Amino acid sequence: MAKKTIFHNPWLIATGSAILGVIGIRIIDYIVGTTILPSIWNFIKSIFIAIGKFFVLKFEVSLWFLIVLPIFVVAIIIFILWIISLLQDKKKSLLNQQEPFLAYREDNFGDVLYRWEYFKNYSDKYEISNISHYCPKCKCSIVYNSCPICHASFYNKIKSNYEIDALIRHSIETQLNIK
Repeated sequence: MAKKTIFHNPWLIATGSAILGVIGIRIIDYIVGTTILPSIWNFIKSIFIAIGKFFVLKFEVSLWFLIVLPIFVVAIIIFILWIISLLQDKKKSLLNQQEPFLAYREDNFGDVLYRWEYFKNYSDKYEISNISHYCPKCKCSIVYNSCPICHASFYNKIKSNYEIDALIRHSIETQLNIK
């Protein structure tokens, strides 16, 4: 795993970029003799003045327009939400096609059946979580190193979560050729 440095912090990158941008503009203003910042400020002021003038304008709207407009807006919102749901379904199906190991959720390691789940961490990588152990005969959850249904003993057979995590990763890398 790559070591994270302070220079990879998104807050530092955003703040530093803004500060360096302002300093760069001031240096250009000084060297070239232009006035970039006052020009930008005048442009922003003119936008706000235009918005203010728009809201004090008086105009007439027919009644049919006020009736049709909300219906049209609701229809557009429903259409946009439908498109978003289609895109999300397509994204999920593509993810399942791209990540074949996500179907691998249980295996036997040393006479014990283990089941686990995957979750995506903040860096879009999958991690193994919720590792639990089961009896391989009756598929019942193991409680206090024994099966409550068939009373099989699993004393000293249950591995730690770190060992199981390593075994799962090894199986994924070797059987599915994913690294």
